[in-house]
Amino acid sequence: MTEDLIAMVREAGLTEVFSLSESRLTVLERFAALIEARAVARTREECAALCDGQAALWKHPKYHYAQAVGNHCAAAIRALGERT
Repeated sequence: MTEDLIAMVREAGLTEVFSLSESRLTVLERFAALIEARAVARTREECAALCDGQAALWKHPKYHYAQAVGNHCAAAIRALGERT
């Protein structure tokens, strides 16, 4: 990750603002990890919301299995975030 991070820092022009000392790279790596974790959580929630939306389309008792599958999928996607 460090090589990718250094490349992104250079691409963003941050090397013009400060030097890339080891301590600054450590802070930037933590910051990058936070950004990644939030992006993954947002994507996971968007996927779960799509499942919720599909489940809501199947409210008729005749299709209760389809609704249950949508609800189950949404819950399983959200549970992925609880493991980390």
